[in-house]
Amino acid sequence: QLRTAGRQRVCQRMSLSFGEGFAICPRFLAAATARALREDACMCERLSRAARVGNPRHASSDVVEAIRTSRMTPLLPPPPTSVGSVNVRTAFADTMRALCDQLNESDLDFLPSPLQRFQTELAYLYYEQGGYYRRHVDVPSQCGGWTRCGRRDEDGGSFSGFELRRAISFLVYLNEDWRDSDGGCLRIYNGADDECYLDVRPEAGTLVMFRSDTVSHEVLTTNRRRQCIVGWFRIARQRSAWGGEEPIAELV
Repeated sequence: QLRTAGRQRVCQRMSLSFGEGFAICPRFLAAATARALREDACMCERLSRAARVGNPRHASSDVVEAIRTSRMTPLLPPPPTSVGSVNVRTAFADTMRALCDQLNESDLDFLPSPLQRFQTELAYLYYEQGGYYRRHVDVPSQCGGWTRCGRRDEDGGSFSGFELRRAISFLVYLNEDWRDSDGGCLRIYNGADDECYLDVRPEAGTLVMFRSDTVSHEVLTTNRRRQCIVGWFRIARQRSAWGGEEPIAELV
């Protein structure tokens, strides 16, 4: 798990990187922890489904192989306890909630706040050899990326007045001994310029965090099977009866 000093180091690095809106933290996880998560990811892979493009609550969501070829196993809500290691998954979820708390306490000006520790999205993400995800931003333009909490009318109609939106995207890589020839780097762009970017090699234990609404990125074609954990810290707001919005301190 992530120690307090490690959380402080993450926040310090993110503070130094805020101009670009992202942070890269090698050795965020110990090698043994990353290995245990990768083993669990492999055991959970049979539960995976094709990853979508866009926000799954919106009608525009679809599996579009021209844009993305990967599979995903959601971790929140968790997989069945009969699959893989519950303890490994629980420890990692606790680590990320602790990081969410630390980010909220850091009071960094560029961070959307407050991040909702109990509304985090989390999943194992799998790319087969030849997989990719073309350039995109994680917050869709439709509805400003906000999704209503509750069920749709056709599912019983229990929507609440709360809405959630992705704020900070994060990736934790699980593959050891990754080489440049393996491809599969995360390419982070600086603005709209196609020629101004940073490539991040998906080495086990590395954490990458970035603003979900502003940082354009892609996964380059991988020449080797690739596993990682993907997630989003989200923010919440309450929509009033007269159409105004106000942020929510903590939505549980």
